[in-house]
Amino acid sequence: MTAAVLRPAPRVSVVGKKVASWRKSRHHRSLQRLDDNARRAATRAAVARTGVKPTTRRAKPTVAEHPVVTLRNTISDRREARRHGLAIASRRPAAYVLLSLVIAVLCIIGLVMVLSASSVSAIVDSGSGWGIFRKQLVWLVVAAGACWTCSHIDYRFWRRFANAGVAASTIMLTLVVIPGIGTEIYGSSRWLGVGPLSLQPSETAKLAVVVWVAALAERRAHQLGSFKDLVLPVTLMLSAFAVLLLAQPDLSAIIVLALIAYVIAYAGGAKFRHILTMFVIGGAAACAVMLSNSYQRRRFTAFLDPFSVAEGDGYQVVQSLVGLGSGQYTGVGLGMSRAKWGFLPQAHTDFIFTVIGEELGLVGSLSVLALFAAFCALGIRAALRAPDRFGSLVAVGITAWVVIEVLINVGGVTNSLPVTGLPLPFVSAGGSSLVVTMAAAGILLNITRQGVARQSRVPGSTRKSRASATPRKSVSAGR
Repeated sequence: MTAAVLRPAPRVSVVGKKVASWRKSRHHRSLQRLDDNARRAATRAAVARTGVKPTTRRAKPTVAEHPVVTLRNTISDRREARRHGLAIASRRPAAYVLLSLVIAVLCIIGLVMVLSASSVSAIVDSGSGWGIFRKQLVWLVVAAGACWTCSHIDYRFWRRFANAGVAASTIMLTLVVIPGIGTEIYGSSRWLGVGPLSLQPSETAKLAVVVWVAALAERRAHQLGSFKDLVLPVTLMLSAFAVLLLAQPDLSAIIVLALIAYVIAYAGGAKFRHILTMFVIGGAAACAVMLSNSYQRRRFTAFLDPFSVAEGDGYQVVQSLVGLGSGQYTGVGLGMSRAKWGFLPQAHTDFIFTVIGEELGLVGSLSVLALFAAFCALGIRAALRAPDRFGSLVAVGITAWVVIEVLINVGGVTNSLPVTGLPLPFVSAGGSSLVVTMAAAGILLNITRQGVARQSRVPGSTRKSRASATPRKSVSAGR
């Protein structure tokens, strides 16, 4: 009888033990994240359906839940999600990529057209045709950084600064009208000069109004039936801004702020008759201010018949129409505009759309408008799929902000509306307008990134009709 051969047990190295422990802990963390995301998604769905927030006190957020930290889905998360029949939203959904491309293309078009439209005036002012272009390039780099930063910060982070933003904008608007502090350009004191830089507080006020009204509408979601709960506070805030903006004067900024605020209020649930009443009162006040100011009265008269005062107040509009007509269908060619040779004032700022129409023709003009239409559609999509009420209202406000400014600018260029001096978003030359608008676009990108993904059919499930199909559970990729 032979003795059994005893073999020593295989030795496991320290590295092997650590690898096994790491795999086990990683699998546990993956399941825990899935459970937390599922619980969070169920809570958001309940809040969106009932409008009632949970009354339990929220624990202090961990490092992974901090709004500045971006939540990333790992491959193991997706594998476990498919195993449990869950759908995880993509970290960069298609709408996020499309919106980023639209913004990038608009900025590139703007930079090229600023170079083309400002070359002549830059040579006259500084002796170099690249002067204004270099400044705009620097501002675009700063604006791109602001957009990237805001797109990586949870949009809920800005809710805590809603009151502070309105207060800071009020202080800056007050400083602008103080002699010796505000910088007066073309008869209006709208800028704060800090060394070689200048800031237009009315631009920051637009972003502050978006966040403040959205936060107010979210807090008073169950008190929107009465006039005093939402429309009255918004009207009082706008009245304070209007008094300060009229002292500059800047009537166009008042109109834009009022339209943005009331669009958010209406989307938040305010009654239409309350909004309509405020528009009637505000329109009457705007007409009274316009008729009492000789300069604004002359501009309105020039809007009614610009060719009757073609050598005076209607000169700019007439030259704009001549430039647009010269472009015809395909344009005279990039850089070949004749309007920028001293015929059209402010060709690289307020009337840059005229240069686009002249050099790129009707095709180029419609292409730019199509990009803004795509921005509007993607913004509405982000609002409809936002994770919560605040995100939806902020997306509505930012989208309305850009669309309103585009309509007013293009309307003034084509003499469909009176000339107001508003720039074309993402395209016109200007520092503070570009930086603030790009920061707002970054917030919209963050909302789009966290939007609820469209549900797809689980592998192995039976096909059902839309009427009888039940929605599957969804796990959002980020907070």
